Amino acid sequence: MTATLAWPTAAFAAPADLRPAAENCVVNGQPQSGPEIYGTSGDDDIRCDRLVSGDVIFGHHGNDTIRVTFNRAGVINGGDGDDTIRLEEWSIGLIQAGGGNDDVIASVNDEIDGAKGRIHGNQGDDEIQVLLNEGEVDGGEGNDICRVNEGIVLNCNP
Repeated sequence: MTATLAWPTAAFAAPADLRPAAENCVVNGQPQSGPEIYGTSGDDDIRCDRLVSGDVIFGHHGNDTIRVTFNRAGVINGGDGDDTIRLEEWSIGLIQAGGGNDDVIASVNDEIDGAKGRIHGNQGDDEIQVLLNEGEVDGGEGNDICRVNEGIVLNCNP
């Protein structure tokens, strides 16, 4: 008689909250693990597939390009410089463009289970484009142009 031992694979799997939450992040071509993703004092190219609550991208100084596919309650801060922040899919996190003349492009600034996406241009003459807005868009200080389909829009020129 042969006995077969069955080991529950779930007992040996790492809990989901122990892995870095920011997924597949690359800064200037180099992989970087989360939950905090840092740019440099120069111009940066930062890309992440997914952010969740507790994840933060800091662009710092320079003219940064930041691209995030899904932002589930993470924070993106472009910092000083003329940044481009692109949200490829939906976002319910906080986007702070930072100081400078920034471009923010979002497919969906969403609201899910009471959590609203927020996009803030901060200081500078920013351009913010949102295809579907169920959250809040605030151009902040400066001469901001917002092209936003519905939702809450503050401090923007039409």
